[in-house]
Amino acid sequence: MKTAMVLCLLTTIYGLSITVSKADNVNQNQQEFDVMKAYSDMGLNKAKLIVTNFAELIKLQASMTYIYLNIRKIFNARVITELNKTRAAADAAIAKGKDAGHCYWYAVTIFEGVQKNLERQFLSCKNTNIEDYMNTFGVFHEFLKETNSIMTYTFLYYIACQKKMSGTSFCNKDRIEKCAEYVEAFVNKYYPMYRKLIFSQTLSNILLCLHNYFEEGTKKVTKIGFIDQCVKGME
Repeated sequence: MKTAMVLCLLTTIYGLSITVSKADNVNQNQQEFDVMKAYSDMGLNKAKLIVTNFAELIKLQASMTYIYLNIRKIFNARVITELNKTRAAADAAIAKGKDAGHCYWYAVTIFEGVQKNLERQFLSCKNTNIEDYMNTFGVFHEFLKETNSIMTYTFLYYIACQKKMSGTSFCNKDRIEKCAEYVEAFVNKYYPMYRKLIFSQTLSNILLCLHNYFEEGTKKVTKIGFIDQCVKGME
């Protein structure tokens, strides 16, 4: 039964078009497929799913970059503030004839290290979460792999029912309508919500990942502030 339900889902998941027609024989009321339209619908909906998922991936990458740029902007503002304080103190010490120039350049070296670490951390967060995102969508890739099987099944179904090669259980109208209900639930409710859930979870993961960097960087900012002691030591 489980296998039959899965087959129903895979058979109609790409929006397989179904038409119900009444034959001249009043005793015949079977579900018939418009094969060419079914093939066309499957191809179009498959392409639609591919485009949708590709667009989601691009959107995810853009969101990651946006988050990263904002965090870097906030963090850099804090670092530059500390650098300006250190430079002002160093310049004041130099004006008094003290050799404090190296204190400022030491602070700059720390700043450059923070910037390089930011780039490494972002790439690590991005690559890890993109990989996890793609792996989570294994169900989507499975649907794509089943395309040929679905089309074959559709064609055989059509031939069998038209030539009455199968019993009524195979060509049963209720059975096909139930498959259509599964598809409608999947296409309109399950799959969009699933995508949204995974998208949100991935963004949450990268925020947590970058937060760890922010905490580490904050410590380095504090360290830059301590360089004032270097300047004072020159006085």
